[in-house]
Amino acid sequence: MIKSVKNKNLFLSYTVITFVYMYSGVVEKYPDYNGNAMLTCFFTAACAVVYSFTVSKFFSAGFEEKNGKTAVRAVLAVFCVLYASSNVSFFARSLGVLDDFYASDFCMIFAAAFAVFCAVFLGKRGKTGVSSFCTLSVILFGAWTLFGIFAFFTAKQAVFISSPVALLSDTEFFGIVKDILYLNADLAVLAYVLSKNESAARKETLKAAIPAGAAAFASVSGINVLKNLLLFGDRLSDEAINPNFTAIRMIPLFDLPETCVIVNAFACVIKTAVFVSCAFFALKDIKGEKYNGKTTPVFLFAAVVALFFALFKSAYVEFFGIFGAVSCAALCFFLKYKNG
Repeated sequence: MIKSVKNKNLFLSYTVITFVYMYSGVVEKYPDYNGNAMLTCFFTAACAVVYSFTVSKFFSAGFEEKNGKTAVRAVLAVFCVLYASSNVSFFARSLGVLDDFYASDFCMIFAAAFAVFCAVFLGKRGKTGVSSFCTLSVILFGAWTLFGIFAFFTAKQAVFISSPVALLSDTEFFGIVKDILYLNADLAVLAYVLSKNESAARKETLKAAIPAGAAAFASVSGINVLKNLLLFGDRLSDEAINPNFTAIRMIPLFDLPETCVIVNAFACVIKTAVFVSCAFFALKDIKGEKYNGKTTPVFLFAAVVALFFALFKSAYVEFFGIFGAVSCAALCFFLKYKNG
């Protein structure tokens, strides 16, 4: 009986972590509607569910960690830093959209440095830090999603939604592919971090929890898209920089940029912390007994901040983020395949 309760609690914990991690992509930067919000939502959600089964089966399989592959782990650490820096850069730049006060370089750089500090602090604690912060964030994300629906009280009436077939001529299919990669690719990195050095029983629970978390992500994301379309319609939802934040700020009690800043910061820290944790694992495997737990966090903090300044003003920050996520996912699969 006790064992059964523990397994259910662990399953629920892994499910929540997976959901929060994937939903952070929606909170931080909802993918473009690409001229056809319904098709974009359908394809991204369907790919998330299918991909989650592949990831869960692959990373829950039992295998023994082996030494070697130092070069691969070093490259993995580099790409983790690249993704972390690009993610923080995007977060810092998005603050300027919320309010003119946050558009100054000082505010954006300070916010980025604080986000990196939190991510390194959580990443140093490994899966414990990441899991605890994701569990804490689910309350915030749930409230943020629920309160967004209250925007209907300030809207006069719901907007008519066009059929996805009627918008086919305006659909940007390349953009849908980009959004699928943006939302789904890095799930492999989360699975790698959560399954690292875990027992067979925990991996078996993780195997069932990842698809459940992805299904929850697909469901909540679908509700969110439907809410935005009913509020703003197809054209305005597609043209808005972030319709989720627009809906929140339609509510009088939440018409403060600080509300969006806090939620956005949580999403940024979650994504960044997972990649920093993956970098910690890679460096630990490379160094072995020579690993220094005091200097490594300082090194990673400096590396992410340094690359942040290189990407901060870059027009390709979103590209580097997707490239880093896909590269890290591919390397995590490669390491598991070679070790298995």
